[in-house]
Amino acid sequence: MSRLTESSLALFCGGLFGAGLALSGMTDPANIIGFLDVTGAWNPQLVFVLAAAVGTSVAGFSGWGNVPDRYLLSVSTGRKLQELMHGY
Repeated sequence: MSRLTESSLALFCGGLFGAGLALSGMTDPANIIGFLDVTGAWNPQLVFVLAAAVGTSVAGFSGWGNVPDRYLLSVSTGRKLQELMHGY
């Protein structure tokens, strides 16, 4: 995958994430504070947003086993990370 393609894909995913947050109203600080205020006027709206995010992640990572090893990061040796970074 070329660098331009990777950058375009990252921009698209970030834009989609931001649009989802804006559409759900999670850009309003009052919604976040309302979710964190469990002893007062608790707003459970963020639970549904988080559940949708987890569901999307599970669906996206279900095919992760088909990804070539060069895209996986090895924590034990760090060698794959170094090899991946040398490409940039």
